[in-house]
Amino acid sequence: MRSVDRALEVLESIADLQPVGVSEIARHLGEPKSSVQRALDTLAEGRWITRQDPSRPLWVVAVRTALLGRGFAEQFGVGSLALEQMERLRQVTQETIHLAVPREASVILVERLESPHPVRYVEPLGGAASIFLTATGKSILAHLSNDRRRRLIEHNMAALEEVGVTVDELEAELQLVRRHGYSTTSRWRDGVFAIASVIIADEGQPVAAISISAPMSRVTEETKSAYAELVRDAAQEIGRLMRARGRRLPG
Repeated sequence: MRSVDRALEVLESIADLQPVGVSEIARHLGEPKSSVQRALDTLAEGRWITRQDPSRPLWVVAVRTALLGRGFAEQFGVGSLALEQMERLRQVTQETIHLAVPREASVILVERLESPHPVRYVEPLGGAASIFLTATGKSILAHLSNDRRRRLIEHNMAALEEVGVTVDELEAELQLVRRHGYSTTSRWRDGVFAIASVIIADEGQPVAAISISAPMSRVTEETKSAYAELVRDAAQEIGRLMRARGRRLPG
């Protein structure tokens, strides 16, 4: 079972850090390179990961992994219902639109519509990111029940410390997210601005978040204000469609 656990840890590391090589993964996990390499071989054989460039030993998650994430989103009935709103956002903003779902202390990117601009920002499908740092993550975190949010923070203090904020600072930011209906970040990737809003399903459960991501060079205070309204309206419409169809959480 240890070999299975290690393979999953390596897969999650690739999703977090991609593109990434064996040495960086080994440092990240505190594991010997030989053990990490065996896990890489297993994951590559199963087509869960692939090399970004055949000439360079850098790994990224493969399409199979991304499709697994999409299947997870469809448990909530959110993926297909979101596409029309995502396309509308892309047409209006001409920027990249992401859809992410929560998984413990992370969010997983399950759908993406790319900007038509030559210079654009995209995250790899199937990739994982901190729920404490990303715009999509914070928008979901803000709308968890108080008990669930506190437990998540308590069980992932190391991840929160990596972000560089205190619990009080995070809670103050999440209060603003709830008040305004959207969250932002410019710290997740250098030179990138993202703004996101939560998608609420039946029983008030936050099941996903939709975001607009753009290079900082194209973002002004006016566009930030416009994007806030657009992404909030899109998330609310997706949630309305889910509730109208009676979609409920699995289990």
